[in-house]
Amino acid sequence: MNNIISLLIWIGFPVILIIVGFWGIKKFGWHDVRQELFVAIITVGIIYLVIILMCIPVYKIRSIAACQKFKVTKEFCETKMYMTESERYALALKAVEQNQWLSTVQYWRKNPIFSIFWTAEIDTLQMIK
Repeated sequence: MNNIISLLIWIGFPVILIIVGFWGIKKFGWHDVRQELFVAIITVGIIYLVIILMCIPVYKIRSIAACQKFKVTKEFCETKMYMTESERYALALKAVEQNQWLSTVQYWRKNPIFSIFWTAEIDTLQMIK
């Protein structure tokens, strides 16, 4: 449900801009003083729509890669038994870094506006212990 709301917000706004632009041109005509304003509104809407349509898949791919990285780090942290003190310290720092990332992403995943940028797999991930 959050993805539908998010998609409507991110895609709906530029579509509304484009519709308002065409409505203004139709209502006032091409030879009106406001014609340049409505052409600018259409242009901004189209540019915004293209950028959003390019960003959504990129962020989805990045979130899938980040989930895989988190899983590998978690598996490594939980299976590593014998290590030196410096290795344990470095591993603990990496675990803290990954847990901070996970908590931030899970927070934004619950936000209806930004949930479209993150994969649903993030909801199933658990913190590294």
